[in-house]
Amino acid sequence: MKRHLITLTNSVITLTMQHQQDTNQLKTREEILLQTIHELQVRVTALETPTLMYRPPESEKHVKVAEYLDSVEERLRKLEKNAQRTPTVYLDDINTPSL
Repeated sequence: MKRHLITLTNSVITLTMQHQQDTNQLKTREEILLQTIHELQVRVTALETPTLMYRPPESEKHVKVAEYLDSVEERLRKLEKNAQRTPTVYLDDINTPSL
């Protein structure tokens, strides 16, 4: 009976140690999974608000697409404004002799 009790006690101790090792491994795996989830959340957040860049021809640096479109719009409005002030002259008018 005493021998059986010692064997049973050793089995319990072994099982307890194995359980502790399994628990530690699970904690480590859980920490790894939590870290991976956090890194993926950071990436998803970055993708929700992308910064689109554009490199104009003959330029070495990139600019934000929104800034570039703003500058194009501004230049277009200036051209349109100047075109309204400038009288339109047709080639036919230039080549036609005055009466």
